[in-house]
Amino acid sequence: MSFANLSNPGLGDLGELWFASQLPLNWVWQPPRRDVGKDGLVVIQDKSELQNLEFSVQIKTTTKPRIDGESIRVSGVSTTSVLYWFSSPQPTLVVVVDNQTKRGWFSWHLDLFTSPTEISGKKTCSITVPLVNLLNADGWLSIGQRLRRHYGGLQNALHTARMASKIVPSIRTIASAARDLLWLNREPNRPRREDFSPEDHDAVFLLIHDQCCYRGILDSVRKCQSLFSVDGYTYKQLSVWLVAFEAHASEAYPTFHTFREAANYAGVQVVFNAPMLKPKREILLSATLDVIALLSGGSSDSAV
Repeated sequence: MSFANLSNPGLGDLGELWFASQLPLNWVWQPPRRDVGKDGLVVIQDKSELQNLEFSVQIKTTTKPRIDGESIRVSGVSTTSVLYWFSSPQPTLVVVVDNQTKRGWFSWHLDLFTSPTEISGKKTCSITVPLVNLLNADGWLSIGQRLRRHYGGLQNALHTARMASKIVPSIRTIASAARDLLWLNREPNRPRREDFSPEDHDAVFLLIHDQCCYRGILDSVRKCQSLFSVDGYTYKQLSVWLVAFEAHASEAYPTFHTFREAANYAGVQVVFNAPMLKPKREILLSATLDVIALLSGGSSDSAV
């Protein structure tokens, strides 16, 4: 575990240090893969049934926690960060740390909001974390149980020929789209906004192909989702992932919700938000890789 520039740590750094010090033995704290909406990653290396499982962590540190009934309320949370939690089916543990008393409380991101639509159109939002979710020995036991639920069921379901025969083709389609997205995101394939014009037909085609990939991924994930019980945990995971993924795509392409792949692109109007293309492409590619990992063996309940 390493932390840079902590000779004069800020409040957020102190919260991260406290959290890392509370981790069970051989639960390893790692820096975030992307510096957007998550403070780090925990990888479990304890040789138990949780071996190699991982989850993301977002830490909110305060010196004056606001108690609201039986919860702690944290306001001013960026909705961009919350949307990023939902764009990955990997579980995100949201932790509130009281730096004065050296105590922490936790909640999983799927328990904080029913759907990303709850925060649509807002720049910031509030979260409420139950006081009963104290980060202590019982809390870590609860976290481990939730991780078993999150990752266990789909692994079992994939052992059945019926499930594999339906999910594997969709995973291949999603992986193919991810490969195309990697190619599209490389120079010189990516159109540069300073020299892009509507007359640049190659660039227009690439932007259309970009959207085709996103639409194909959404369709394939919905097909996989239909295999699970609507009351199950996996169905909910995929539901919020689908909403978040389409929201990210729509920020890059404002007309994405009307876009459909067509054999003939004549007359298709390409509307895009140039400053958002690069950051949203990176988020969407990361979300795609995460959903592949989920569907290939890491979720929670059995197929219908």
